[in-house]
Amino acid sequence: MNLWKRTGLVLFGTGLLAVLFVSGAAAQDKKGDAKKGKEVFAANCDICHNADSTEDKVGPGLKGLFSKGPHKLSDGTEHKTHTDANISKQIVEGNAAMPPVGSGLSKDELADLLAYLHTL
Repeated sequence: MNLWKRTGLVLFGTGLLAVLFVSGAAAQDKKGDAKKGKEVFAANCDICHNADSTEDKVGPGLKGLFSKGPHKLSDGTEHKTHTDANISKQIVEGNAAMPPVGSGLSKDELADLLAYLHTL
């Protein structure tokens, strides 16, 4: 095999590996779609939570959710700093004050919802 063919194969193989690596990384780091998350919120969360204020509804208002540090709600419930992990857990599993409403959401819907909550 001549040098040009070998060089071409090496470059092709390197390029293919790069594309596969980037595609795999993008799939692992898939972030949700906030626009779709707004629809998920409207269908599942809006009944108990305000998205546009910090005022309590049935549950706490969620405006600025991810910028809040540890705090107490008006009912005395203490909340830790909010992260994707602990918000996801609360949505899926619920707690004493909140039912597990996220148990019926797909992984994509949950990712979309989290993306939307980050916009509040």
